[in-house]
Amino acid sequence: MENWTYDALESRACFGAGVAGQAADELIKLGAKRVMVIASGGALRRHASVVGALGSLHASTFDGVLPHCPIETVEAAASQLKAVEADSLLTIGGGSAIGVAKNLRLQFGVSSVVISTTYSGAEMTPIYGAKSKGEKRTGRDPKAKPQVVIYDPLLTLSLPHVETVSTGMNGLAHCVEAFYPKAPHPFAAALATAGIEAFFDGLPRSVDAPADIGGRTRALEGGFYGGLLVQQVGIGLHHKICHILGGRHDIPHGVSNSVVLPHVAQFNKQAILDAAPHLIERFSGWPGKAIQNLAHRIGAPSDLRSLGLTREALPALAEETVAGSVYNPRPYDVADILEILEAAWEGRAVEG
Repeated sequence: MENWTYDALESRACFGAGVAGQAADELIKLGAKRVMVIASGGALRRHASVVGALGSLHASTFDGVLPHCPIETVEAAASQLKAVEADSLLTIGGGSAIGVAKNLRLQFGVSSVVISTTYSGAEMTPIYGAKSKGEKRTGRDPKAKPQVVIYDPLLTLSLPHVETVSTGMNGLAHCVEAFYPKAPHPFAAALATAGIEAFFDGLPRSVDAPADIGGRTRALEGGFYGGLLVQQVGIGLHHKICHILGGRHDIPHGVSNSVVLPHVAQFNKQAILDAAPHLIERFSGWPGKAIQNLAHRIGAPSDLRSLGLTREALPALAEETVAGSVYNPRPYDVADILEILEAAWEGRAVEG
């Protein structure tokens, strides 16, 4: 076996129905005295009882969360944190809210607890970033991660369909890309398989019956596994394309994942087959086709054209992707990326 490295967790994860009720206790253990809550307006309305349970710990709420974490949003949250002299954060939501919390944790060193209510896995990754001047700039620092992450499926029962689907496909992409990283190891391959199984089980159940706690739990597990994989082996070409789509054209990250993932998987077909031949038996054929079928099954978008992207924009996107080179097991050039983007723009069926 080749040499490999495992990075230990910086965060403690708590799973289970009702565990959101221990958020205040977790903050107190971290020494919290003045807590700023970070959440979107929708999340605050859905989970007002969680905020209320903070009692006198609750110093302020920041609800100006926006997709892709604009730098102006981070600056506004930072100003509010300083104004109320908060020493801790409680974030409720998904990647957009967690993105703000990561930036604040790095800037101020405040304590951080996250209650994850989506399936992107952002809470478990060391990746942080902000959008500035049409570009999503990202970095990697373990200190950005929260100290405690709470996964309570009861808080996901009201998650809207579009967020269920888009964040689930984002988490699934983390698992798929883990099969062909620059520095593979057996832990990642096993965890990626478990994550894919969790999503293929949990997402259809969560869409068909939103109150299915078992299905919601499986989707949360998939997101958790995917986030761990980002920490272990990073992200690749697929996510590079999606970050550019978000930065340049404001396409939500999870939505772009739903469309682009099958086509990047198709481009990397041989690498996936070499790394995970067992998936052929699991899906009775090429897993890339199964991914596209899952996206259709749960009502995910299938083409970039319907998301408002013009065909004329594709060449510039291809050029930018290649200019910001990222590891991929199969070499690529501008023509390759343009072909991937055109397939995603048209919503072409992936070959079985």
